[in-house]
Amino acid sequence: QSMGLLIVSRTFLGIALGGSRPAMHVLWSKWAPSKDRSRLSTISGSGVYAGTVMAMLVSAVLASSFDWSWAFYFFGIFSIVWWVAWQIFVSDSPEEHRCISMKERDYIMATRTQVSAGKGTTLSEVPWRSLVKSRPVWAIIIAHFCQNWGFYTLLACLPTFIHQTLGFDLETNGTFAAIPYIGLGIVAPIGGQLADYGRSRFMSTTRTRKVFNTIGLVGSATFMVAAGYSTEAAMAISWLTLAVALGGFAQSGYMVNHLDIAPQFAGLLIGITNTLAITPGFIAPVVAFSIVTAPDDKHHISELRGQWQQVFWIAAALNYIGALVFVLLASGEVQPWAQIRRANDRHDLLAKMEEDNLDNCELPDCGDHEGNKSCHVVALGDEDMISLDDFESAI
Repeated sequence: QSMGLLIVSRTFLGIALGGSRPAMHVLWSKWAPSKDRSRLSTISGSGVYAGTVMAMLVSAVLASSFDWSWAFYFFGIFSIVWWVAWQIFVSDSPEEHRCISMKERDYIMATRTQVSAGKGTTLSEVPWRSLVKSRPVWAIIIAHFCQNWGFYTLLACLPTFIHQTLGFDLETNGTFAAIPYIGLGIVAPIGGQLADYGRSRFMSTTRTRKVFNTIGLVGSATFMVAAGYSTEAAMAISWLTLAVALGGFAQSGYMVNHLDIAPQFAGLLIGITNTLAITPGFIAPVVAFSIVTAPDDKHHISELRGQWQQVFWIAAALNYIGALVFVLLASGEVQPWAQIRRANDRHDLLAKMEEDNLDNCELPDCGDHEGNKSCHVVALGDEDMISLDDFESAI
C-alpha cells in the first residue's frame, strides 16, 4: 500500500545481503586449502544461481496459482530456516569448529595459503594507499563491473525479452527464463574443478585466472549478441543459456582472485569490489528499458528485436572490455602490500616465544611432527602470523 515502506524494506534487505559475499570469502580464506580454492569457492557460489532458478520457477507458480505476495512469504520463511541451520553448523575457522576431526583440521591449517594464529587484521592496519593503487585490484573491479552489467541485464530483462520477442505467457516465461541459470549453476563448479586442475598441472595461478575469466566474459558476450538476432524460440533460448552459463567460468577468474592476491584481506576486498560492481544492478535495467520503448504487441516485434539487439550489444561490449583489462592487469600472486607480517628468523621467533613464556611451540598431537607436514603453529600469540614453511625453517 505504501511505496515509501517498500523502498525502506528493500533498502534494509540490500544492506542485510551486502555482507554475504564478503562473509563467503572470509570463510574460504580460513577454510580452503590453496589447491582447492577455485572449486570450493565456485561450489558455494553456485548456490546464488540455484536460488535464482528456484526464485524464478517458484515465484511464477505462486503468482499464477495464488497471489504475488506468496513469493515473499515463501522465501522469507525459507531464509529463516537457512539462518537456523547456519548458526548450528558453521564456524569462522577450523580451529573453532565443534565437530571437525583433528585430521581434517590439521590438513586444512597446513595447506591453506597462510597459517594465522591471530585474530585478523584491523582497518587501521589495512594498507589503503597501496590497495587503491593496485593494478590487480582494479582488474578485479573492472571485470566484476563489466560482467555484472550483462548478468543484471539478463536477470532483470530476460523474462520481458522472452515475452516480447517469443510470446510466452507468465508461467511458461518463468520456466524458460530459469533455464540459463540452471546452466550457470552447472558450469560454475565445473569451471572451478578445471581451474584447480590446471593450476596443479600446467598453468600458473595468474594464467589460470586470465584464461577462465576470458572464456567467461567473451563467451557470454558472444552468445548474448547471437540471442538478440535469433528469430526462433529454441535457438534464442539456446544462445541465452550459453551466454549465462559460460559466465560461470569467470567465477574461477575475477571472483576467486581476491583470495589469490590478498587472502587475509579477501573479505574487505570483495566488499569494496562488489559495492562498485553492484551498481549495474540498478543502472543496467534502466538503460535497457530506456532503449526498449516499442509497443508490446505483435505488430512491433521487428522493432522490439532491434532495440533488444542494442541492449545486448552494450552488455557485450562491456564484457569484452572487462576481459581485456583483466588480461592486462590481473595477477594470481599475493601482492607485496598484502603480505602478512612474519617471524623471519630463529632469533625473532624464539624472542616471541620467550616473551609469551612458551618453552616450546604448542603442536597438535600428530606423532612425529618433524616428518608430519600436517603439524601447525597454534600458539604464537595474537599479533604474529607465520606460514608453516617459515616456522619450520626458523626452528
